[in-house]
Amino acid sequence: MPPRPRSCAVLAVTAAAALARHAQAASQTVFTVAQSSGHELITDVGFLGGYFGFLVTNVASPAGYAYASVGDFVGGKISLAPTQSSVLSAGYLAPGSSKMVYAYFTATDSIDSTVNTNFSVKVWTFRPHAHADIGFSVKAAMDMFVKNSIRCKSGAERGQCG
Repeated sequence: MPPRPRSCAVLAVTAAAALARHAQAASQTVFTVAQSSGHELITDVGFLGGYFGFLVTNVASPAGYAYASVGDFVGGKISLAPTQSSVLSAGYLAPGSSKMVYAYFTATDSIDSTVNTNFSVKVWTFRPHAHADIGFSVKAAMDMFVKNSIRCKSGAERGQCG
C-alpha cells in the first residue's frame, strides 16, 4: 500500500521542529573558541602541512558534547587537508571546562605568503551536517599564512626567523 501523501509533510514539519529546537538550544549556550597554535604554517620542500589547535571552552552552557567546524576559507593558499574532516569533536564539556581540538591544514606550495588565509571556526552543541549554518553557538574569525622554513636556514635570513 503506497504511503499517504501527507506523511511526507508531517516528516518535513517534524524535521523543521527538531532543527528549531537545536537552534534554540544553541542560542542559550555560551562557548568560546581560540586559535592556540599561532598563525604560521611552516612549510618546506615536500612538506606542506601541519596541525593547528583550537581551544574550545564551555563558559556557561549545560554539560554536553561540543563540536567545532572549520570552514569559510577566503584568500591566501591554506585549506584543510583533503582527508581532514571539517567537523571536529571536542567531546563532553562540563561547564567551565576546555578541550583542544586539532585539524590538519595544507598549503598549495611552500613559497612565503604575505596574504593571510581567513577562515572561521564554529562551535556546536550537536554534530553539524546539512544545516551547517543554523544553530551554532559561536563563530570566531581566524587567520594563517605560509612561511618557508628553508628561508630561515639561509645565512642572510637568520635574523628574520624565530
